[in-house]
Amino acid sequence: MALTEYALDHFVAPNLSTLSMCNAPDISKSNYALSAESYIPNFVLNSIFHGRLENPTYAYLFNFLRKTQAAVTEYQLAREKLKTYIDMLPERNITLYLSALSNFETFLAQSAQSSELFVKFLREEIQFADIKIFVTAFAKLKRFYEFCKHSELQISNEAYPQNGTVTVWVTNSGLELERNQKSEVFTWSEIADSLDTLNELALIIEKLPYEKKIAHSIQPG
Repeated sequence: MALTEYALDHFVAPNLSTLSMCNAPDISKSNYALSAESYIPNFVLNSIFHGRLENPTYAYLFNFLRKTQAAVTEYQLAREKLKTYIDMLPERNITLYLSALSNFETFLAQSAQSSELFVKFLREEIQFADIKIFVTAFAKLKRFYEFCKHSELQISNEAYPQNGTVTVWVTNSGLELERNQKSEVFTWSEIADSLDTLNELALIIEKLPYEKKIAHSIQPG
């Protein structure tokens, strides 16, 4: 049974009836998508053959790489499912849509946690002078993650759309949330920029401690 536009928007996800395109960038041929699975092996081998960084530095960077790689994987899974959902239109496979949304939510979690680990490393381990640049760069990513993470608070405080279902949803423009009747979109280009930044850093960090001049190597983009 085909659901009406009203049913899609009020019983499944806000504005689902208007979702008609997969505008999420295809990163499958990017340098980092092709090399992300090597982040941890390269870091471990460099640590074995060129000297292990002391903790907590090693733990911060190990988990930064692990979560950045996971973010790449989850984003690609989410995009593949979203594209399949769009290709199946006008059939509305809501199970597939919700599966894609779950992968996007996991992407937000892995990316935000990765950025938090990196900022913590900068602040506590090397007292990096330009830390505010990275905090600003990841601010929107963290805001969307926190909104997803605390869905129970958004629901109990009625901070999400009236008659809404999920607290973050997929649109043609990106991922969207509504807080106290004000909409905010994490655009596909902004999401791609966040991924680019994390993975540019990962490509530097995987070479550590072979390249030990951390503060010199890590510069704002």
